[in-house]
Amino acid sequence: MTTDRPQFISCDPVTGLPATAPSSDAESTSLWALGSPHHQKLVEEIPTAVLESAIQSQEITLIPIGAEGVWTWFRLPRVLAPLIGPVTNNALILVPQNSSQLLQSENLWEETLTVGESFVVVDAIRPNQFLATELPELAPLRRRIPKWLRSNISTFRPVHMVSAPDEHAIRAGLLQIHDELEPSHIESQNCEGDGVHVAGDYWHGIMHRREPDYHNSKYWFRRVGEHPCYPQLAEIACDIFDSEDGIESDEWKVKIAGSRWDANAFVDLCKHCSRSAGTPLEVAARRIQWFEMILLLRQTYADCTGQSPMDFPI
Repeated sequence: MTTDRPQFISCDPVTGLPATAPSSDAESTSLWALGSPHHQKLVEEIPTAVLESAIQSQEITLIPIGAEGVWTWFRLPRVLAPLIGPVTNNALILVPQNSSQLLQSENLWEETLTVGESFVVVDAIRPNQFLATELPELAPLRRRIPKWLRSNISTFRPVHMVSAPDEHAIRAGLLQIHDELEPSHIESQNCEGDGVHVAGDYWHGIMHRREPDYHNSKYWFRRVGEHPCYPQLAEIACDIFDSEDGIESDEWKVKIAGSRWDANAFVDLCKHCSRSAGTPLEVAARRIQWFEMILLLRQTYADCTGQSPMDFPI
């Protein structure tokens, strides 16, 4: 007996809300797959065993997509993962018949904050490829985030905390990921020069780089000095550059991550890309920036709670 492919429902990449309604025969549908429009073709790659398990268990199942999905759902604490963006931006959600009310949610993204911890998370699709298309801008225009999200970020506090300054730095990071530069700035100033690895100063440097105030950004990166994120960030940056063709990418790869991560050279790249939005090099820079933020957020949470980044997800 073959298992039918789930019915795909496209979700808005900004709000996370379903952009298409279930078909008229929804009552006879045993499984739906929610995801961003560019993920629809990946539904065909879901293993049959995963589909059968979701139908039999009637549990909501999350399938990370690409390297970004792996880092969101297998490298971050589970309490942080839904806060960095709509779940469907880097994952498919399999919704069985008994949870079909989720399809009618007025705020699917917000609802995943409460039900997300009960999701069954399975192996990623194309885990070694860079697939995300919703990436923070290098120099964003101000974007107003939903009130519920701002409230969740402003009240976010780890249950077990050993470094109070890094609590501010976590919020600075979450706000920065959502392009809330000034609120992030305030949080990073609240822990200036403090914390296990001065994460607030690192977020401060990112904020000025995106403002953009490149000179000021370099000042803050000099204050950070060496950081535990740098070795892995350099490796990821090299992989991203290697995925792009062109001598320009090769040149920047040497400058930024040739022997070690060079934060100031990355500032120079962001400045260079400000004149070439949408080019492969600019997209690569935004992708590197996304991983930089995720790595730093993970390390900041670990510092705040006295854990190792390798302990996540929990």
